[in-house]
Amino acid sequence: MPVSATEHAHLPTELVLDILDYIPRNSSSQPTLWACCLVNHQWYNAAIRRLYEQPHLYGKNYDLFVRTLCPSVNLHVKKSDLAGLVRVLNLRGIVHQSSKSMTARLLGRTKGSLEAFVAPQASFAVNCFAALSKCEKLQILDLSLISEAISISILANALRRLPHLKILYFPRSSNDSNKVGGPTSWPPLEELHLSGPLERAFFDQLAVGDAPGETSLPPTLLNLSIEHCARVPSVSVRNTLKGVGLQLRKLRVANNRSMIEWQMDHVIPHCPNLKVLEISHDYVTSGFGDLSRWNLSSHPLERLDLLRFSSDGISDPELEPTGLCPEHLTEALDNNYFPHLRVVRVSKEAAWHSEKVEEVEELQGALELNYMTNHATESLDKAVGVWTMND
Repeated sequence: MPVSATEHAHLPTELVLDILDYIPRNSSSQPTLWACCLVNHQWYNAAIRRLYEQPHLYGKNYDLFVRTLCPSVNLHVKKSDLAGLVRVLNLRGIVHQSSKSMTARLLGRTKGSLEAFVAPQASFAVNCFAALSKCEKLQILDLSLISEAISISILANALRRLPHLKILYFPRSSNDSNKVGGPTSWPPLEELHLSGPLERAFFDQLAVGDAPGETSLPPTLLNLSIEHCARVPSVSVRNTLKGVGLQLRKLRVANNRSMIEWQMDHVIPHCPNLKVLEISHDYVTSGFGDLSRWNLSSHPLERLDLLRFSSDGISDPELEPTGLCPEHLTEALDNNYFPHLRVVRVSKEAAWHSEKVEEVEELQGALELNYMTNHATESLDKAVGVWTMND
């Protein structure tokens, strides 16, 4: 008996899902997923969620996307079921194609399913926070691209309504951080990336006491970044790390114009559990690796990134320190101060690989010996060495 075309087109749903698993989750595969939705109802039901859960939006397709999810300004008229499929809303590529009210509408439509949101540069403002605060499933919030100055107090009110937020990128511009010390009730953040003209009052609120561990930041925080904070003084960074340093596993401090050069050697004693440190090269001195000055015998640091010098760093006229060089790290390894250190990356600006070639070679050998000695039971399958970064 001949088989009809319809029977030829039918496959078990489990097999269709397996086929869709082979389609990469990137921007180039978006037309492929759209084509799959056009095969028949079965393929549509299998592929539509993947098409909308993390849409890749840019100028040409953004307007159609908005009209599909928001067919009416009135939230109670002609709702789109597709809005409930969106889990990641990345508006990084949207500049002049949207408006602030349109961004607020999108957040309002997708609030029930949204888990990650990257705000656009020009079309996000204070009127978007009301909708943003209702996205209770949100886990990642990136406000780093916003060009308009954002009120920290309004941001704080929105954060209190996001019980599952894990990663937060602060806006690059704010207008009231000298009046508010930050959220009194942080969500359970694991990563916090601070930036913008945050005043000293903001950082002073983060350290609520003089003893280690006394901080208003959540106990879940493991990754902290303080970068492009033009008004933060070195003492505020030091006090912040004194409070939160015990729980940190990764720290980045770079490009803060108000920080004094050669004043960050205290990172090591304040962050005794740190595994990854990314820091501007001119914030640390030759004493960085001398743990004896802190009465420490060892530290669990695994990777050290010495980033480009902070061009506007303030020098202390009474202090003429020696910058951190390869030989200083080699000496620290010889003393077994960093038994787990295996990767050192340094900015090309430091000229280690052009002016300190012999020292770099000695450091390379010391890192390899250090890893083999302290990880003898493990196979040497991890990267070990010294690299230059073109930052």
